[in-house]
Amino acid sequence: MLAPGLQTFLTNQQDQTVVRTELLPHLPQILQGGYECRLTAGSSRIDIHQCARNVTEDQLLLMRFLERMDHAGSHWRTLRRFCNQWMTPSNSIHTGVWEIWMEYDALFGATRPNLFFGLSRELDLPLSVEITEQICSLFLKEHGKNNIIDHIRHYAEVLFGKEVISYLGLMLGRPAKTVRINVRGVCPERFEEYLKLVEWPGPMERVRWLKNEFFSDIERIILCLDVGTVIGPTIGFECEFSEQPPRENGWERFLNKLVIHKLCSRPRADGILSWPGLVTPNNTKSPWPDYLILASILGEKKGCSVIEKRISHLKISLDFKGAISAKGYLWYNSDWRFQDS
Repeated sequence: MLAPGLQTFLTNQQDQTVVRTELLPHLPQILQGGYECRLTAGSSRIDIHQCARNVTEDQLLLMRFLERMDHAGSHWRTLRRFCNQWMTPSNSIHTGVWEIWMEYDALFGATRPNLFFGLSRELDLPLSVEITEQICSLFLKEHGKNNIIDHIRHYAEVLFGKEVISYLGLMLGRPAKTVRINVRGVCPERFEEYLKLVEWPGPMERVRWLKNEFFSDIERIILCLDVGTVIGPTIGFECEFSEQPPRENGWERFLNKLVIHKLCSRPRADGILSWPGLVTPNNTKSPWPDYLILASILGEKKGCSVIEKRISHLKISLDFKGAISAKGYLWYNSDWRFQDS
């Protein structure tokens, strides 16, 4: 159903086959997620994301999937233990985490996803650090765990007051075991100051260039840091707007700048801008999922299921040598269009 909107990014036939036959059949039946797309021409790799929210329906779907995966490795069993805590209202994890994203790197398949925990927007900085430490203690092995937690505490302590950790990422699917923290609320004018405080080894003149060239009219920017024994060599800037195109033309201005600086091809910029919309049983050539048809007929919701598509964010990454790259993140979610009673 969503494949036609991805043809600009998934151009290699072999990559299409890997996604269709080796990745998608092994994922939980959750219809909220997204695609992580490289924006430069020549790269056809797409990573698959799935999201479970802090609502009973999503949690039960995820738990049923995890019960089937118990044999597949300790990381799945640990995620199941986490979900048991997440579903317990008296547990601080329940109130502290509002969604979980599972990121399947196409290079590594569906055996061990990276996990991103969306921390509740009501948390202040000390509480967001506390929840972050609880999750790290559950998932990370003893060797190096305390060192990573100490670094996260330090990175939080040198923040300026109004910032919070909005997402915690455990990069379990990658060879290098690091933790990613996404920091919301750092003013672009203070990016350079903060990166010096956390001892990022990269060139600050490139940070200034990005700020002046790209960040002046972005509505929200999230700073992404990889934490290991030291801060990781690559930092990220997730850029987003509240509204979608064409109502919000900031997306197009941003993508045009990426094209000018050869960080994005013109067809891929157009592909990002054309993604938002609705997929319905009437405008897709693909069979509509059986469980959505049954839910429309037998469920309490009297209406038609649809798939909503949005641009989530655009991300610029900067490594310690000054190299810059860009990605687009496309979001989708099952929704309902209700009939009048």
